[in-house]
Amino acid sequence: MADFEVRELGLDDVEAAVHLRAAAFANPVNDVQREVVRSRFERGGSLGIAVDGRLAGMLTVHPLGQFFGGRPVPMGGIASVAVSVEYRGRGIAPAMVTGALAAMRDAGQVLSTLHPATTGLYRRLGWEIAGAFPISTLPARSLSSLPPGEPERLRVAGADDFPLLRDAYARAAPARTGWIDRPEWFWDHAYSGTAHGYSVIAFDAIDGDGIDGFALCKQTPGPASFGFGLEVAELVARDATAVITLWRAIGSFGAQVETVRAVGATATLLPFLLPEQDLRQVEKNDWMTRLVDAPGAIAARGYEPAVTAAVHLEVLDSIAPWNNGRFVLRVANGVGTLEPGGTGEIQLGVHALSAIYTGYGSALDLAAIGALHGPVEPCRALDAVFAGPRASMLEFF
Repeated sequence: MADFEVRELGLDDVEAAVHLRAAAFANPVNDVQREVVRSRFERGGSLGIAVDGRLAGMLTVHPLGQFFGGRPVPMGGIASVAVSVEYRGRGIAPAMVTGALAAMRDAGQVLSTLHPATTGLYRRLGWEIAGAFPISTLPARSLSSLPPGEPERLRVAGADDFPLLRDAYARAAPARTGWIDRPEWFWDHAYSGTAHGYSVIAFDAIDGDGIDGFALCKQTPGPASFGFGLEVAELVARDATAVITLWRAIGSFGAQVETVRAVGATATLLPFLLPEQDLRQVEKNDWMTRLVDAPGAIAARGYEPAVTAAVHLEVLDSIAPWNNGRFVLRVANGVGTLEPGGTGEIQLGVHALSAIYTGYGSALDLAAIGALHGPVEPCRALDAVFAGPRASMLEFF
């Protein structure tokens, strides 16, 4: 990998960054994009590399959290990795990502998660597929088979309700493995004025204090002769009544909507509610995660209190040498530690450990394809430590 200087980008770099993003992602060059880039640079965490005085590559690390075991783990969300076409193939992207690892560690972000445009590059740098981000469709009328729930608690939400949406999400998200602990700026960016044509259906709390769930929906073009489509970008619910009532309300569009499109983790529970297997996955871009600081990541997440284990690992990490070596993973009473030492009974790369950490991959499955090496019983113990609901996410960043 070539030796490039990675530096923090600032307001003087906005115009060059807008044009670089336009070439990489087909974004327009306009004031909206300038404001998006400016706000990112003001928050910090955007890195770039210049070659011959020109901005050749850039990325942004969003300071986020991600819920595992009911606890928010500090996470750097890597986004908008772009390299100008004339500089590709020179090692600029790996240099930027490696520089971001050190910056995230310094900032206390013990994990990093991203939506990959290319899986192989990030796997070589230590990330691994670690959670689901499917896009699925189903006939709107299939939702009419659900119980009605409590429709009298439904209403269309407005801008004044956005604080209630934040509160409802904050109460629901810790129970969902992989969901993001959203900072304030996220809501301002994604929900202000129900941006991009979305509307919000809210489900009021039974005591009238706040809301217990909501669905973010948008009408989309349908068949030329009839109706429209409906995209559900988010469905957040604190309990089963909210889940069922909101999906049934979406199904009530069936007279005009033939197909509902569900994005990300929105429809994760629907297969267990519908009488038939009507949900069809049409696209996916499963996200990838990396342990930035392995001991810190192990200590930050929660664990099932009934699980007690001590597993000896040898972790291979050529990019972040502070993770490289032998460790003993100990878990008891819902608390985990990763301490130097031990026999290295299980040998695995940091990418494999990252997939196991989120619960998306199992040690036994990864051993079957040679991604780790170790006896069966320690692998079973490692799987018991990280067992839980399959990780998923609502956001695409």
